[in-house]
Amino acid sequence: MRNKSSFPTTLAIHFLFLCSAISLSAQLSQPRPAVGPGSVIVTPKFGGTILGFDVDQNGTEGLLSESSTSGCGYATETFDQKTGAIIKILSKGSSCADDEVTRGIVGSSVGLVEHDHSLKLDYFKATYELVNPVSANQFNGTWTPPGNERTEIWATSHNQGTPINAFQFLDLNNLFEYGGASFVAENQFGPALNVAYTPFIIGFDTKTNQAVLPNASQPFGPTTLTLLNVKNGTQTSFVGVGSGIDMGVAVDSDDDIAVTATFGDSSVEFYDLKTGSVIAYEPLPFCTTPACTAYDVEYDPIHKLFFVAQAISSESGPSTIYVYDTQGNLQESLNGFNFTTARFDVIPVHIALHPSDRSGFVDVTNNLGVGAIQSFTY
Repeated sequence: MRNKSSFPTTLAIHFLFLCSAISLSAQLSQPRPAVGPGSVIVTPKFGGTILGFDVDQNGTEGLLSESSTSGCGYATETFDQKTGAIIKILSKGSSCADDEVTRGIVGSSVGLVEHDHSLKLDYFKATYELVNPVSANQFNGTWTPPGNERTEIWATSHNQGTPINAFQFLDLNNLFEYGGASFVAENQFGPALNVAYTPFIIGFDTKTNQAVLPNASQPFGPTTLTLLNVKNGTQTSFVGVGSGIDMGVAVDSDDDIAVTATFGDSSVEFYDLKTGSVIAYEPLPFCTTPACTAYDVEYDPIHKLFFVAQAISSESGPSTIYVYDTQGNLQESLNGFNFTTARFDVIPVHIALHPSDRSGFVDVTNNLGVGAIQSFTY
């Protein structure tokens, strides 16, 4: 015989399941939000040119640095990803001998900012400060790369969520180029190795501990990819496809796939890092000249998508972001951006992704150069 007292409970449970099913069905039936440029515009507090920015993939804030030619002002600020509002000014100054550059958000929500100082044009030194975590909204630590105060960071790998990041850096005492890695939050470094590379771009395979350093052998020749093991210092390399200088690199560590973008042929290349073989070699859509080359490559590890920024669009201007899967198949084109400027070859376009909600930010230009960043969805 059924226990009468259990029946209302059973009925309530069935009712809850029914409501959950209806709610899930309603969510699935809702149209996907429009993709492409968003309505959130982040403008630096003092209206300067943005010298580096990033967004916290595990939080709600972002970090940027700005520089103004008016009064030689500089500042570093945090901003709200949802509204674009500046949250707090972490530092500011006025000196024609100083600047600050946001080098990225690394590890788990750790902001890395470089302070450049050069009283004389022939003598440069840099110090590095941390915002740990970004939501602390203050400098609360320092970072000291190998070498001395004349070590300048040229590139940081974009692999948030793992403790170690790969770096390119230049020793201004001897002008040697080095590659290495750091547990930034703990101010720890692995071996620093002298290695040739294309400046300002670096990828990192976190599974194999290999930094990926492309280097074009000549302006319109093929690329050599060097894989530098940041733990033991060993190096391997292979010759890739494509033509000319590499403009960006990103790595899918789960599948050991690297994607590069080359200037000479305006193409993107997909490599299997385990074998050095080519997965795909794809010219950018409708692009037949280096003028419409790509200027950044980024990776979304949640949805396994690569993003390629094209400053001068060959599809639908002014600028476009192309989205590829890991096998080189174009998934969508995000059109209607404007990150075209006479300075985009000096201050390259940068995409910062927030994969968990399929959103990101990218540079927006104005008559002064790179003066803001704009949200987008995909």
